[in-house]
Amino acid sequence: MTSQPPSSPFKVIIIGAGSPPPFKPPSQPHPHPHSHPPSSPPLHSPPTFSPLTIPGTTGLALARGLTRLHIPFALYERSPPTARPRDWGMLLHWGTPHLLSVLPASVHPRLSETWVDPHYDWSEPVVRMDGATGEITGRTPGQNLVRVSRRKMVAFLEEGVRVEYWRVVQGVEVLGREEGGGVRVRFEEDGGEVVGSMVVGADGSHSKVREVLVGAEAARCVDTGFTMINYCHARYTAEQAKVLRSVHPILTTGWWGEGRIAYLLAALDIPSLDKPEDWQFQNYMGWHGSPHKQDFRSSQDVVEFFREKASHFCDPFRTAAQGIKDDTILPVDVGHQWSPSQWDNRGGKITLAGDAAHSMLPHRGQGLNNAMQDAAELVTAISKVMYENVPLETAIAAYEASMIPRGAKEVELSLQTANISMGENRRRDFKWKYSLAQDVEMNETEGHIEK
Repeated sequence: MTSQPPSSPFKVIIIGAGSPPPFKPPSQPHPHPHSHPPSSPPLHSPPTFSPLTIPGTTGLALARGLTRLHIPFALYERSPPTARPRDWGMLLHWGTPHLLSVLPASVHPRLSETWVDPHYDWSEPVVRMDGATGEITGRTPGQNLVRVSRRKMVAFLEEGVRVEYWRVVQGVEVLGREEGGGVRVRFEEDGGEVVGSMVVGADGSHSKVREVLVGAEAARCVDTGFTMINYCHARYTAEQAKVLRSVHPILTTGWWGEGRIAYLLAALDIPSLDKPEDWQFQNYMGWHGSPHKQDFRSSQDVVEFFREKASHFCDPFRTAAQGIKDDTILPVDVGHQWSPSQWDNRGGKITLAGDAAHSMLPHRGQGLNNAMQDAAELVTAISKVMYENVPLETAIAAYEASMIPRGAKEVELSLQTANISMGENRRRDFKWKYSLAQDVEMNETEGHIEK
């Protein structure tokens, strides 16, 4: 495949997955170091090949791959990372080769910059334990298994990528031949419009681009009945922090109450091994059924519920929960999912990737890995349009033929895993097999069975 710039223009519009910021500056915001200013003029020229992407980790990975192959794109985000202080950890394992494939080889050695602890060699499998007794019930290895910080990953992928921020998608329109035959994306609040050859919606679980493809009702995420508290800004005394890493340096999971309550304790940022008081941790608690998000009347209610449930757990979970301050705001999230099926991609001009294409529960740690495969396969598909004269419709159909069944299967597997670990069909003995492999089946008696 040639890496020379194409002779015929083509532009991809990428729409990203930024969460709504706590506020938008009333006046024109200062441009992010990697952004176009919000006042940049809309693109009115006929769409050559120009993909439009909307980022997050998926959109940024796609943008890096397109950059490496000299394929024009424009990338739009709701808000810059600095407006979204929330961070969380993500498991990266079988998706690593897909991520590396979109990046230049010169930055491959720097991937450890995204790790929650760049000092750790990941020689120990992830630990699962009975939360009440402390009995180790399983260890979960994974191919190339590391845990990364979303904040660090976004910063790493964003290097050299120009992003336009403060753009919220209002609608997407497929243009007729008389207008060039591409797509037009309109933005809210006088954000203007842009025209390109195709649009990639990588705009998260509540994707606006997905609504264009399947309609607002069909695009709506499904409430699985699971609720999660996910607090990622916990810091402790040096003594407490050492206890939190005593079972496993990075990630420990436990279940209590016949599996009804799950607790995940994870390191999120370990800047220096010599200063435990600076270590940052992620506390996650999940359950099925009541109380639901709407049942909590105040932030104090959430803290009290969290502490009461954690009081039944052994260390390190108990110490982690006791260290949460009274005035802490613990985010409560609904366990949503959305499973893809075949849609009309308008001749390949509109498609989805990442959570926009397959929003899954976090209980198998598969979201980032599938997103990186999406990005890598989309880069391959678009490069065939650019350099091998493959029709756009054919290339995107091939991408979706792989992505849609893969994503749908993982959405279902993640739900089954949540159900067996803490849902209606939960196991009582905590002994079932747990695998992070991509190609597995779920057996309610044995757990994950690798093919």
